[in-house]
Amino acid sequence: MSINETDPKKNPPGGLSPRDTATELGTCVATVYVLLDKGELDSYRVGRARRIRVESIAGFKDRHAVPPRGHA
Repeated sequence: MSINETDPKKNPPGGLSPRDTATELGTCVATVYVLLDKGELDSYRVGRARRIRVESIAGFKDRHAVPPRGHA
């Protein structure tokens, strides 16, 4: 699942599951939970399920983006 703010199928109103978030970030689910515990990602609960806000994932990607080579 890829983040696309204009496509409701790719930007569910309830946020992404930890598994979908892991796929989006290219990491494992355990790492997503570590990022949640550290406050790097924002989440909320729907019943017992945890949902991560799409904006939080986009912000995380922006904060941790690596500049192209040759640019400091």
